[in-house]
Amino acid sequence: MDLTRVDLRGVNLRAAFLGNANLSHTDLSGVKLSGARLMRAVLAGADLSRARLSRASLRDARLAGAKLARAVLTGADLRGADLTDADLTDADLTDTDLAGATWDWMTHWSAELKPIVREQSDEVRPGIYQVRDGSAPDRSNVWV
Repeated sequence: MDLTRVDLRGVNLRAAFLGNANLSHTDLSGVKLSGARLMRAVLAGADLSRARLSRASLRDARLAGAKLARAVLTGADLRGADLTDADLTDADLTDTDLAGATWDWMTHWSAELKPIVREQSDEVRPGIYQVRDGSAPDRSNVWV
């Protein structure tokens, strides 16, 4: 499904299945996506600011350059997601699974989460970091 550059503001997509969809540069700001399944979706450059993504599955999604400022991602599955250059400023990541997610120094985290993510990550390529999963040695007592 190709929804590139579509304006979906105000649309209710709760529990929608959008796996493998191309939503690059799509305006999803403030959209309700709670419980949505976006596995392997391409959301590069998408505007998800203030979106409701509680319990959404974004496993292996491409969120490079996505705007997620003030998004609600409580209990979301971001395992293996590409978060390079993403803006997660003031996003609610409570109970979000970030294992295997990749990020870089252009990724914007909230001030309190930034040191935790750094501690829980390893450099996997020059300038690219990956959040360790539960099976990797843990160097901290704080789980991301």
